[in-house]
Amino acid sequence: MNLRHLTTFVTIVESGTLTEAARRLYKTQGAVSHDLKELESALGLALIDRSGQRIQVTAAGETLLPVITDVLRRVREVERVGRKLREGELGVVRVGTLPSLGTFVLAHLVEFQRSFPDVRFTLFTELQTVLADWLADGRIDLVLAQPELSSRLEAHTLDAEEAYVVVPSDDPLAERDTVCAEDLVGRPFIGFVRDTQSTRLAEEFFRPVGRYPDPAIEVEDFRLMAGLIRQRLGIGLMPASALVAEAPDDLIGLRTSPALSRPLVLLTDIRQRDSSSVTALRDQLLERWRAPVYGAPAGGAAAQ
Repeated sequence: MNLRHLTTFVTIVESGTLTEAARRLYKTQGAVSHDLKELESALGLALIDRSGQRIQVTAAGETLLPVITDVLRRVREVERVGRKLREGELGVVRVGTLPSLGTFVLAHLVEFQRSFPDVRFTLFTELQTVLADWLADGRIDLVLAQPELSSRLEAHTLDAEEAYVVVPSDDPLAERDTVCAEDLVGRPFIGFVRDTQSTRLAEEFFRPVGRYPDPAIEVEDFRLMAGLIRQRLGIGLMPASALVAEAPDDLIGLRTSPALSRPLVLLTDIRQRDSSSVTALRDQLLERWRAPVYGAPAGGAAAQ
């Protein structure tokens, strides 16, 4: 017994006659009759009563018909999934991003999955250097982060997100539209020890006053920074994505003068052959990505 026999039986039932079944299967009537006999012999059961002009399904045939139909449906599904796997339309797309961008990237993945419901994702949030290493090692497929100097990685420009000085909402500076480095001289500063780009932004901002301040406290994530600012232990510099995610109404983001921003790029490995799913996601991100906007709900700006 094989799939050919099962297909023949279902086609005979659907067609009503051996002649019509043979036409649909592009076989001779004799070949169709032979397939049916082999199936009945393998099962030890009569499935079709051929005594009249039109075939009649036996009680055994009626019982087995839905089972055989389900088997053939499952085989077709195996074939469909196998084809999509070969063509790269299925499987898991592994995406890496900076922790502050996680919510915004997730909004894009949700949108993408509406058009590609068979694609699954693994979303990693990590440091820039870790993500770059994982991409180069083939552990992830795409990275949304900041530019990375590497001959193995290609950077596709997405956008730039603004950086803000963050203070408590009742701080004397909270009423200001913008702040400059001179406004912050002598105030405790909370640094970000794990992100060299944030450090470079802070150095750029404080250059007019001659030096980057010695941080009162250095932290390893923006959630900690927001908590310390909330406790009035200092002020900090945060990108828009982190400010949207970590700063509710009791913290205020102030634009800087001059304005500061960090570039955001989509990193891919030039040596890696991307599946069609990875390519489609990359194209959508390049087409629709907008930098997180302070004042918009988390995920809202990215989902536009």
